[in-house]
Parts: sequence; structure tokens; C-alpha cells
Amino acid sequence: PNGNGTVFATAQGFGFGVGFGTNGNLSVADTQFNAVAQLNSSGQPVLGSFQTVSGATGLAFDSSGNLYVADSVHNTIVKIDPSGNSSVFATTGINLPGGLACDSSGNVYVANGNDTIERFDPNGDGALFFVPPTPAVGLAFGSTGILYAALGTGNAIEEIDPNGNSLGFLGGRSTF
Repeated sequence: PNGNGTVFATAQGFGFGVGFGTNGNLSVADTQFNAVAQLNSSGQPVLGSFQTVSGATGLAFDSSGNLYVADSVHNTIVKIDPSGNSSVFATTGINLPGGLACDSSGNVYVANGNDTIERFDPNGDGALFFVPPTPAVGLAFGSTGILYAALGTGNAIEEIDPNGNSLGFLGGRSTF
């Protein structure tokens, strides 16, 4: 409430994306060390949770506890199941992936560096979902199913409905 915070954890690398899994641990995508690490509620590394992912940027969890990580070096999305097994989830339509988000149906949304947002079904089959006015760098779903896209330039958050239609910009912005 007062705007003051505390340091939860420190790291040696470059933390690019963060997200909480169903187990309550915080996962961090570390672009510098090409890794995803988990921290417990005390901010300590969880032993055995380290995963190697080249150019790890964005990450998101689905409701089953699967972790999806954007690999910006190989233009892929990596899926890590709750047991720690990793596999390539998607490659088609991926171009400099950044922000990721999962909806309540298990679809994975990818913010690409080429000004597109792709939607992948739970099997990894994807299609173009939305084209924002500038590249989206972060994605998140609200409780009503609206996708929020943080745009990298223009300091804007765009609201997108489940059909891929823009609902406008937060903060009263009417144009870009």
C-alpha cells in the first residue's frame, strides 16, 4: 500500500519472465544463462528444478501445471511438464517469442517480435490470433477471459477479446 517493497531473491542472470506454478513456486526465465529456475516461497532455489532453455524469455503455466517457455534463440516454445520433462511444444509461427499466456481452455498465446500474437491449441497447432499496432512484450489473462497485451512501444496495454478483436486500450487511449 505504501509503495515500498522488499527484495524477494537475487540472481546472477537476467530475469526476463516470471510466473507462479500450481505448486506455489516462482519460476524465472533467465535469458543470460539460458535457463528456467524455480524459487520457493522464501526466495531460495528449488533443488532439481533447473531447466536449460536457450534464450528463455516469457513463460506461462496452464491449469495442469505445465510450464511453457519462449526460446528466443531457436524460435520455439518449450513445454515442461510437472515432472520436469521437457519437449518442443510449437515451432510454426514463432518469431522472436517473448510474452506468453495460457487461457482456461489450455491454449497458449505467444507474443512474437514481428508484431503478431499467435494462439496454439493444447496439441501445439497454431494460428495467427491478433496483430497489435506494435510488438507485444507481455501477455496476461484477466478473470473474464480478456487477454491483456503490454505493447513494447507507446506505453499501452491493449485489451483483446477471446475472438481476437481489440476492445481498445486501457487508460482511455482511443488510438495508437
